[in-house]
Amino acid sequence: MKGMTCLQNRFHFLIPYSLIIFFSCSVATQHVLNTSFTSSAITCLPHQRSALLQLKKDFAFEKHNLTDFIGLYDFIDSYSYPKMKFWKEGKDCCGWDGNRDLTGFLPNFHSGSKLKSLSLYSTGFSGRLPDSIGNLRSLNELDIWETNFSGTIPSSVGNLSQLVHLDLEGENLYGQIPSTLGNLSQLQYLWLSGNNLNGQLPSTLKNLAKLTYLQLEDTGLTGELPFWLGNLRKLQTLYIGGNRFNGQIPSSLGNLSQLQGLELYSERLDGKLSLLRI
Repeated sequence: MKGMTCLQNRFHFLIPYSLIIFFSCSVATQHVLNTSFTSSAITCLPHQRSALLQLKKDFAFEKHNLTDFIGLYDFIDSYSYPKMKFWKEGKDCCGWDGNRDLTGFLPNFHSGSKLKSLSLYSTGFSGRLPDSIGNLRSLNELDIWETNFSGTIPSSVGNLSQLVHLDLEGENLYGQIPSTLGNLSQLQYLWLSGNNLNGQLPSTLKNLAKLTYLQLEDTGLTGELPFWLGNLRKLQTLYIGGNRFNGQIPSSLGNLSQLQGLELYSERLDGKLSLLRI
């Protein structure tokens, strides 16, 4: 697991179905709204802090046997307990270090859940995204950025009709982008950057009329850039560099009048792009 040393305690758990841990604070907000986020304050919601403090109570830890590390006491002491020891009442949980120490994998989800947000941002969770994640029909946020998940993107994600925010960035995901993502009519944020995907952009993504952020850098996608990208009129960020796209730059990109960020680096694209209307 990244960020761990052999001197640190480690713990693992399986999330029970009734307990989904999510940790979302303004650090994540800065990632989501990097074009408009100006505040340097880092705060988290009280219920998030309470949930993490309850988690801390559910685990007991043993200190390392320091007799094995004669002469290294000061060094060992700083690492001998998991970073949960710094999780304290009255402190801002967005300033707590150590989320990478949270490890586990997702259970099979049953239908009927009222869960709204599943955010495992910057934790040590791993394994595959289960097909049953499509049963979370009330979900409006799914964020597993900077975790250790692998495998393919389940087509069942397309069942999450209330989803607004989908961040699968920086994982070990492979395969093609499921065409079912085109069913996510409420989706505004889609991040898939840094995965090992292949194939072309599915044409069904043209249905995402509310999409504001589309980030697909360094994913291995191929083919031509489709004309319909220019029909996603609410796009503010379009980052698709570092792939293997080829052919002509669609003239329709000039229709994206709300665009604030555009990346097409390292592509094999030809033609001109009119920026007069951007």
